[in-house]
Amino acid sequence: MLSSADFQHRMAIISDQIQEACDKAGRKKESVKTMVVTKNHGFEVTKMAYEHGFRLFGENRIQETQEKYAQNHGLSLELHMIGHLQSNKAKIACELCSCIQSIDKIKTLLEVQKQAKNLDKVQDVMFQINTSLEDSKSGVRDINELWPLIDQACHCPNIKVIGLMTIGPFDAPEKKIRRCFSDLRELGNRIISRYPGINLKDLSMGMSDDFHLAIAEGATLLRLGRILLGERYA
Repeated sequence: MLSSADFQHRMAIISDQIQEACDKAGRKKESVKTMVVTKNHGFEVTKMAYEHGFRLFGENRIQETQEKYAQNHGLSLELHMIGHLQSNKAKIACELCSCIQSIDKIKTLLEVQKQAKNLDKVQDVMFQINTSLEDSKSGVRDINELWPLIDQACHCPNIKVIGLMTIGPFDAPEKKIRRCFSDLRELGNRIISRYPGINLKDLSMGMSDDFHLAIAEGATLLRLGRILLGERYA
């Protein structure tokens, strides 16, 4: 397991890199939030990051999320589901997560609405957009499929749309990665113009290898795992 000293060292380096990227983009560092992605790491890693000031955490798999967070550990943290969500897992996601970033189908959206209503909560969600158009990634690929999804969300009283999420292409030229991020930003602007009642406050984009490019293109939420925590055990 990563030691507290090593984690603090990594945290300092990344903080400087985020500051540098924000300076180049003419942005304030405070405009970018950092999520610690704890997939395949034990809860002790979450606790260590929490003790160093992090409050925002992301998980990819419902089963692992349930195993780590089903019990109340006494930590006041914010947990996001950032992996693909099957509709039959929506109940657990709504119970444990303050935000589900991976909504890309009406069926899943409606199940989240149902479970959130049963829990008497308003569930924050983001729409996942497949800006790279890669078959290996989830997310909405066709803009004509996005508008009905948003229309449906507007009729879900227990759903609050707060942003968009995308995953940049791996091992791609910088120009292509940046285009995927800029496409998400531009799509967000189109949605705001078409649906003025929706407050898209977050663009969740940028991970360990490309967060500096995401910052340049307007990311407000970075999802950092390996660069902060090292290699995972699985």
